[in-house]
Amino acid sequence: MRVAPIAVGASVALNAGLILIGRGSFAGQLIALGIAVYLGLPILIASALSFIPRQRSRILAVLSRVALWAGLVALSAAVSLPIGAMVLRSDVATAKRYCEDLVPGLDAYKRAHGRYPKAIDTFTVPAGTPRLLRPYPFYTSDGASFSFWFANPGGLMDGCAYDSNHREWSEWH
Repeated sequence: MRVAPIAVGASVALNAGLILIGRGSFAGQLIALGIAVYLGLPILIASALSFIPRQRSRILAVLSRVALWAGLVALSAAVSLPIGAMVLRSDVATAKRYCEDLVPGLDAYKRAHGRYPKAIDTFTVPAGTPRLLRPYPFYTSDGASFSFWFANPGGLMDGCAYDSNHREWSEWH
C-alpha cells in the first residue's frame, strides 16, 4: 500500500480544515503552530532516530516510515498560516466594505428624519451580513453620529471601528 497519497490527502484535509475553520484567527494560528511544532517536529525526530536501526527490525522499519509521514503531515499545518492570514484580510475587508456601503443610506435617513437611526434594523440593511459582523451588534448611534465596530479575530484584542464624525476606519491591536 502506498502511504504517500494517504499522507497528501491527510495534509490537504488538515490544512483545509485549519483554513476554513480557523480563517487566520489567533486561535487558528496557535492550533496550526502547535500541530506543526509540538507534534510534527517530535514525530520527525522520532522517525529519524528510529531510521538508524530499522534494518534490524521490520516492525521498526514500518514504524519509522509511518512516523516520517505522520510528522510531515503534522508539519504541513504551517502551510495554513499564510493562507489563513489572506482569508482573514479578505474577511476584514469584506466587513469594512459592507459597513461603508451602509453609510450613504444612513446619511439619507438622517436627512429625512433629522437623526441617525438608533438601531441598524430600523434601516434597510443589504442581505448577506459578513461573518465578522454577525456575532454582535456592529452599529451604534446616539442620533447625532454613528459608528461601526467589529472584532478582528487575528489577535487577542484586535478590532476595527468606523466613526461618522471622522469618516475613516481605525484599528486597535
